Amino acid sequence: MIVKQITIYPEKGGKGESAAKVQLVAGEGILGDYHKNVSLMTTASHEFVRQNPSGMCMARFKAANFLVEGDLADSEFLKITGGKRFCFPECPIFSDDCPFKAGVGFADVIKDGVITIEE
Repeated sequence: MIVKQITIYPEKGGKGESAAKVQLVAGEGILGDYHKNVSLMTTASHEFVRQNPSGMCMARFKAANFLVEGDLADSEFLKITGGKRFCFPECPIFSDDCPFKAGVGFADVIKDGVITIEE
């Protein structure tokens, strides 16, 4: 998993702030982010959202802390704890192979460290 973009959310409902690197605190999350868990989205899912803004999940999942290239995977610092597991049948772009299912996830921080954007 290669980190392409980092966004932190200092307060609930607030606007995200871009960062080149973030400090992770085990059991707490990203330093300066109000969430305890970390959200991730693959670049493929991000592109799908951009091309299909009418999908139901797109309105519910505003943005991820980490935009990553490749598959979501555990890292030295993060343990994937869950993700999108199903689609809403009433979604206007409903599909069993929607990339949002495998391309969005949540993780707990399991080790202190720093994550930076990789060019």
